[in-house]
Amino acid sequence: MYTSDGQWQGYINQVATKVVAGPQGNWLKTNFYATVTNSAYPLMKNFAGLHTDAKNLYQQTFHVTGEYKPTDGQTYYSLYNEKIQWVGYLDARAVKTVGSAQGAWLAHHETMIVAKVGYPFWPRLFSGNVKNTSAYIGQAVTINGMYHHLNGGTYYSVYQAGHWLGYVNAAALSANAVHVAPGFAMSAHRGDHAVAPENSLAAITAAKDAGYGIVEMDIRETKDHQYVLMHDDTIDRTTNGTGKVASLTLAQVEATTLNVSGYPALVGQTLRVPTFDQAIDAAAADGLFVNLDGSKENWADQAFTDHVVAKLKADNIYASSFFVLSNATLRKTFMTRYPDARITWLYSAQAGIRQTLAELRTYQHSLLTIADTQVTPAIIAEATKDGIPVHVYGVNNVDRASELKAEGVTYIESDSVTPSQLSIQ
Repeated sequence: MYTSDGQWQGYINQVATKVVAGPQGNWLKTNFYATVTNSAYPLMKNFAGLHTDAKNLYQQTFHVTGEYKPTDGQTYYSLYNEKIQWVGYLDARAVKTVGSAQGAWLAHHETMIVAKVGYPFWPRLFSGNVKNTSAYIGQAVTINGMYHHLNGGTYYSVYQAGHWLGYVNAAALSANAVHVAPGFAMSAHRGDHAVAPENSLAAITAAKDAGYGIVEMDIRETKDHQYVLMHDDTIDRTTNGTGKVASLTLAQVEATTLNVSGYPALVGQTLRVPTFDQAIDAAAADGLFVNLDGSKENWADQAFTDHVVAKLKADNIYASSFFVLSNATLRKTFMTRYPDARITWLYSAQAGIRQTLAELRTYQHSLLTIADTQVTPAIIAEATKDGIPVHVYGVNNVDRASELKAEGVTYIESDSVTPSQLSIQ
């Protein structure tokens, strides 16, 4: 017996050997998994010199069903992917072998943001009692390692404040906080109008100062197709002017002043009706997320919705905004145009929670919006189980807000309860 470089090894009884046709030797059956940790070795397609670059296999995990030990003294593993498709032969020095399909542990250190709901934090991959990313949306986490599973998924080992949360699919995390919604947050209905007139720039700033994470806005279109913040279809209640917004030009609306008589700290100041663009600039500058009430204006009007979406994107808060569109026809039209929008509507008891959640799950990003008078612990639990954040509106009692927060509600909209009353930092 001789090695490939001609070195004589000695004599051996033929019954201890198996004669094969090529220098690769005999096929040896195996059953384990291997993660590629060194991309410098070529991927062999045969033992006659045909090979390809293995760099694209780096850190991927494969099933090893057999191996060859040719005359060069090395071992070559036969690799199969998750679809049981043969990939090729790879030098054993290029991989780390393990006994399960999750692959080898790989060091990885990074801080990321939980960006998607509905993904489990596994205590063991695909088993055990799991937490859910829905409870951590928008929160920063640290990663100290990962597995590249045979199924093609990457699973990070995630910590928060030194506490291990579990393994989570990398698709649930983002390196960019702009593209996520907040964790638990209070929403200021029409801004913090306990401090400043509703739908004013002052109310938006006051919401930020009070610790709200979200501000709700109402958009109206003027006669000359400009967009302002106004809840009513007229300016009569909130300004010193009169008339329907749709019958007035932007200049006419801006010529009026907001009524500050109920705000002693603002008496003597001149506050104007803001344009939509000014309001979004203020919200973005204050780091607020935006709740857009879709019950005003024609959300089937593409010129209108294109302007709204373009402005949100320009200020980098589109993905952190959500649209409340209760009209099913308008909602369908809107979501056909902007399928990546975060959508919701006012919950109807007639539709029922199962039907509502079934539709919510059809969208890329969605949340359940429900009145305080309708929400129950069972509804909250069912939505959370599906990975759907729950947004409760009309909550104007501190004890009730605290109760809802404890039950797992994600967003609470209020006219009077402030974040400091719930000890929210």
